[in-house]
Amino acid sequence: MSRVFLIPLVIVLFHLVCATSSEIAVHIISGVPDNPTKLRVNCTYEGADFQERTLNDGQEFSWGHSDNFFVDYMFVCKFDWGTKTRTFPVLSMRTRPILCAHTIYPCDCYWDARADGFYFSNDKKSWKKMYEWLYTMSRVFLIPLVIVLFHLVCATSSEIADKKKTPPGTTVHIISGVPDNPTKLRVNCTYDGADFQERTLNNGQEFSWGHSDILFIDYMFVCKFDWGTKTRTFPVLSMRTRPILCAHTIYPCDCYWDARADGFYFSNDKKSWKKMYEW
Repeated sequence: MSRVFLIPLVIVLFHLVCATSSEIAVHIISGVPDNPTKLRVNCTYEGADFQERTLNDGQEFSWGHSDNFFVDYMFVCKFDWGTKTRTFPVLSMRTRPILCAHTIYPCDCYWDARADGFYFSNDKKSWKKMYEWLYTMSRVFLIPLVIVLFHLVCATSSEIADKKKTPPGTTVHIISGVPDNPTKLRVNCTYDGADFQERTLNNGQEFSWGHSDILFIDYMFVCKFDWGTKTRTFPVLSMRTRPILCAHTIYPCDCYWDARADGFYFSNDKKSWKKMYEW
């Protein structure tokens, strides 16, 4: 594209971006009693956490984000209160149009953690319940439950799982399907705020990890992919997505993510693939 045409195009895009994007403020509010414990919140952005915060009832903390068209992002927060827990994205490129649909820029995203769940609002007046709490059970109750669940799962698992001697669980595979030019694929995955260390993959190379699925225990694995000027961040596995990703397979479940030049593809068997995300 010639410079004569490129300069006016950049000017037009600049005005379009300024007209449709601006500052977004995310507010995390504690709406739970300080008993049995105060609310603990740990938020992460692209593998870097904000440092865990402990909030009193009614207290809040917030941060701003310059919403840039074309630039991918995801803020994930983990909430803990007594025996309850929950992890979910409080803001991302995909959810921003939904969360800010009924407001004008600058957009405020209020998340109020209450005893019965998580509520969202743009104005602190009208609230909508978005998520329920999950439970982190005590060891006294958890151990016998795990034993019961183990026998239930083993009774319904396939013969394939028995032959492989693999415990019920999910294995996530990250594959580089992009050329090593202009750059090799860089991947940084996080789990509850802790990252796996950034990896650089050659074309065709993969790395993987296993996760033991335990009922009621919340989890979310988020990966950030970078290739040249392209980037994308999304959950590769979570408690909410596992039943969907593993719907057409039997335990143990394999989740293959292939990063290709035209987007991200998912498969359970490396044979049939479905495009899930764009760069």
